[in-house]
Amino acid sequence: MPVVFVMHGGGWNQGTHTTDETWLLWPLHEKCELVIISVEYRMAPEVAFPTWFDDSWDVLERLLSKPASFVSGTKVDIDLQKAEGSCALIG
Repeated sequence: MPVVFVMHGGGWNQGTHTTDETWLLWPLHEKCELVIISVEYRMAPEVAFPTWFDDSWDVLERLLSKPASFVSGTKVDIDLQKAEGSCALIG
């Protein structure tokens, strides 16, 4: 399955990891055949820049080096080369 890698807005943007999953990612998952990797990174003001970026980069590096670790225990295969999936968002 193709992969969507998501870093929520947070910080100066409206929304959080949870709100993005609720209004955007879950409906997308229900309509499309794809794997969604949504990063819940540490945010300001508790941690300083570039912590959120470093957390997201670490997840992306792991995804590229060990994609199967994200879907272990399932019958899903991640295809990082696949650029399209089966999706009908309109209609």
